[in-house]
Amino acid sequence: MKNTSKNKVEKPFYDKPLFIRFLYKILPIFYKKYTIESEEEIVDGSIFVGNHSLANGPLSTTLYFRNVNHRYIWTTGNVCDRKTAADYAMEDFWRNKSKLTKWFYYILAHTIFKWLAPFLFNNVNTIPVYKDIRLRKTFQMTMEKMNNKEDIIIFPEYRQAKNNIVNYFQEHFIDVARMYYKKYQQPVLFYPMYVCPKFKKLYIGKPYVYQGDDSNWDETRKEICAYLEDGITKIGRSLPEHKVVPYYNISKKNWLSNKDIDKVQTE
Repeated sequence: MKNTSKNKVEKPFYDKPLFIRFLYKILPIFYKKYTIESEEEIVDGSIFVGNHSLANGPLSTTLYFRNVNHRYIWTTGNVCDRKTAADYAMEDFWRNKSKLTKWFYYILAHTIFKWLAPFLFNNVNTIPVYKDIRLRKTFQMTMEKMNNKEDIIIFPEYRQAKNNIVNYFQEHFIDVARMYYKKYQQPVLFYPMYVCPKFKKLYIGKPYVYQGDDSNWDETRKEICAYLEDGITKIGRSLPEHKVVPYYNISKKNWLSNKDIDKVQTE
């Protein structure tokens, strides 16, 4: 895999709140820079689909993905709203905490996180994703950004592991391609992206090019998802041996190696 893509990171967000600009200055001191390696030149306005790798996927792409001013990350709408942020954090982030410490995370979720998370996620170029009628707005925003040649980043894993590298994907994010093609008559490129904290890299494989075939859309959706899941798996397993940072928030001693091809990550 060659380093053929350029990290076009520009000075970020001078129209953003002061605290957000401060974070973009201070976080790189503690969170080492990621670089991008891609198998071929990247087309602007595409969709990049990656493994979550705990918080490393969203954090690395927020700070270092190509041009940070022109990329938008799909983010669950629950963390963008004070009414739902705390409950979501307890269920998704801290569900496996012990009974001895869970009280602390409950207080944290309903105080600092409840207020801080919506402020952060609403100010770092995200697109909120909801599982109700508001999903139409998610798709509309995504298509507008793509038509402006801005990158879209999605981490669609859910809690069922596919193998030692990646979990299965929630499939319906693929539907944005069908809508985009119908509206603009332009192909949509889906790039598999392996987030690798060990080597501080974002590895991007060859894209699946959707060109409007929806004669059997359910099968097409599954085909694209499988291509992306398998593409991420192939990249991860091709690298030198390392521990794969999983989707789940579990003890490091339970993380699998990228060479554990006969094992499946579990909570």
